[in-house]
Amino acid sequence: MQVYIVLILIFAIIITLFALFNSVVVPVSLLFFEVEVSLALVIIVSTLIGAVLTALIGTARKIRSGKEIKGLNKKSTELEKQIAIKDEALKQRDLVIEQKDELIISQRKTIEEMDTNASNVATAINMTHETVDQ
Repeated sequence: MQVYIVLILIFAIIITLFALFNSVVVPVSLLFFEVEVSLALVIIVSTLIGAVLTALIGTARKIRSGKEIKGLNKKSTELEKQIAIKDEALKQRDLVIEQKDELIISQRKTIEEMDTNASNVATAINMTHETVDQ
């Protein structure tokens, strides 16, 4: 920022010196008027008009950028909320999946126990039949 101000001051000094060294009276035509004015005044006024226009354009850009940044920040916040909601939904889904996996494992163990019991019963029945047949 300080460099910017220093550059502006140097530029202003150069323009002022240039204007003072060119202090001849010159005719200036403005639409339907013609005026004779010092060239120094024309240079200084032209420079000031250019500076004001540049400042206005710069300010307009800053305002537009500020609005755009504000809108993007709002959109970012909304998206972050959506991500948080979806993350929570995913956690809930993962918890349900984990519970179902545990239930499946438990049911498989029960089925294996039932198969083992059924095999034991079948073996016992076969042994009983063999004993009865003898």
